[in-house]
Amino acid sequence: SQWLGMGRELLRVEPVFRAALAECSTIMQPMLGWSLIELVELAEHDQLEAHLRHVDGIQPAIYAMQVALVQTWRALGVIPDAVVGHSMGEVAAAVAAGAITVSDGALITCSRAALLRRICGRGGMLSVAIGATATEQLLAESPQRYAGLGVAVDAGAGSTVVSGGLDALARLREDLEARGIECRSVAVEVAAHSPQIDAHADELLAAIAHIRPRENGVRMISSVTGGEVDYRELQPAYWVRNLRNRVRFAEAANHLFEAGHSV
Repeated sequence: SQWLGMGRELLRVEPVFRAALAECSTIMQPMLGWSLIELVELAEHDQLEAHLRHVDGIQPAIYAMQVALVQTWRALGVIPDAVVGHSMGEVAAAVAAGAITVSDGALITCSRAALLRRICGRGGMLSVAIGATATEQLLAESPQRYAGLGVAVDAGAGSTVVSGGLDALARLREDLEARGIECRSVAVEVAAHSPQIDAHADELLAAIAHIRPRENGVRMISSVTGGEVDYRELQPAYWVRNLRNRVRFAEAANHLFEAGHSV
């Protein structure tokens, strides 16, 4: 979802985007140790790549871009009736809904990204071209062979992401290919939405303990629960579940459509 140089042209031509990105950059700089806006605007390719190679650089940058784009659309008169986010995108969705502040969203994003950076290399994710139920049934066929694997993302009838240890993922990929089921590795270094998060859940909870959701004017559909979420539910524990639990994006999207929302 990101590429080197993303947002550079908007920084140059769109004042609202620039102001929003600058706000995020200022908030996050003490947490990151570097200026996002300076990096996007001025850095050469090698500098960009060095800072945005890993999850603790990528996710804060994506969050800031998402928030800046929301503010830009608002300035142009495009205001959502409802929002939904996928995994870390749910943080920016909550900001867009008015349910959390930009500062709280930055804290959640930087804290979850720092946690993921510490477990890099222990796991990964595999995209599978079958539904979540079929994937679960396949994993249940050989629980020892696929130990530690689970459905991380339910994106639709023919799109599921499995998360877990690298060796078990390699075995699953081998078996899927033997069955003629399309699959591909996701370009990440971590097993988000898996039991690998459990050992660090309390740490994340403590890091974001002071955030306080507020009443929002825009409906928010949760990809944690698959249904509409009340702002009072968006406590620190919710954001731990957002990183640990399955992304129920298919359910959330269906909820939006059934409620009459479209793009």
